[in-house]
Amino acid sequence: MSQVSRRKLKSWVYLRLRLCLYLYQLSQNCLRLLFLWQKRQQDLPSRPSGAVDPFEKFLKEQSKRPAQWSSNRPLKKPKTADKKEEAEDTVDLKKQLDEKSAECAALKSQVAELQQTSVSIVEALSKNQETFCKVSITMHNYVV
Repeated sequence: MSQVSRRKLKSWVYLRLRLCLYLYQLSQNCLRLLFLWQKRQQDLPSRPSGAVDPFEKFLKEQSKRPAQWSSNRPLKKPKTADKKEEAEDTVDLKKQLDEKSAECAALKSQVAELQQTSVSIVEALSKNQETFCKVSITMHNYVV
């Protein structure tokens, strides 16, 4: 075997080993990202089995409103309604609004975290793919 062909063979073997190493690292990174994504999905709070979908609840309430309106029409309250009851209703509604606002803020932060995680996964995968392409091009150039 000539000296030149031995060098080519050694460089080809070296590049093949580097390619195998990069492929191994790529697969490990993909597995790590997949594990992190699955862990993130498990950490998200799930809705209890007895929980009602908020949209379904809204639709049920909407279908009841015309009946309530027609039943309340003859019973118009006089203008001297009890102010204390109205104040209590207002306080209760404000509490509900505050609770829902806090819940919305928590859900928005979860969505932002998931978007950030998915962006980092895509960036890592594209970086690994780019490295793999560079190595395969380099290896192809040495082989040819």
